Amino acid sequence: MEENNYIEIDLVEIGKLLWNHILQIVVLALVWGALTLSVTAAAQPPQYDASIMVYVNNSSVNLSNGLKLNVSGDQLTAAQKLADTYIVILNSTTTLEEIIEKADLKMKPDQLKSMITSSTVNDTEVFQVTVRSGDPAESALIANTILKVLPKRISSIVSGSDIATVDYARVPTTLASPHYTRNTAIGLLIGLILACLLIIIANLMDKNIHSTDWMTQNYPDVPLLVTIPDIVQSATTAEADVKAYYLNK
Repeated sequence: MEENNYIEIDLVEIGKLLWNHILQIVVLALVWGALTLSVTAAAQPPQYDASIMVYVNNSSVNLSNGLKLNVSGDQLTAAQKLADTYIVILNSTTTLEEIIEKADLKMKPDQLKSMITSSTVNDTEVFQVTVRSGDPAESALIANTILKVLPKRISSIVSGSDIATVDYARVPTTLASPHYTRNTAIGLLIGLILACLLIIIANLMDKNIHSTDWMTQNYPDVPLLVTIPDIVQSATTAEADVKAYYLNK
């Protein structure tokens, strides 16, 4: 007959095992969390976001190539239809070079382009542009310069557009990236899981005989004929009993 080799896992015993090694688990989790925090701080420099918002009303606009774009209520909203157009205008080399010149920046258009993200706000006619930089003042400067340049560029290309400023950029005071708290928490969780797994695996691979229960559980077909008592433990227990007897007399 073919034997079924399997490992019986007792969740209660695993709980006791982990509790007996709680100090090692906590230490490894803290070490992993500290390591994650250190790597995050070293690999990801601080980044700050500054955003502007503009309102663009385009119920009927004329494109520079002579085509007319009409947006009605039963179609997509104006913001949805023109969002890609605005992003292309913003990311064009001419627009980026004008922003660099007005803000007196020491960078190339491609570098500036990588710092800018733009999108509509909740599928409305409000258009948001966010600038991410390692310098919070620089983020706000670039964003507000875009606010000066972009509406004129849009008006020169998409005639008939009504552009108004919704919000200016402010110098950010909080980090946009990296997320130290989140990354550290993830590191702690990973360290906790790894510590538990290592202890459980080490226990499963341990073939030493620790108790009669271990023998009967792992070798149920082998009769247990005799056990060797722990002489040191027995002597210590007996000595303690004798001392307790004379102390109580």
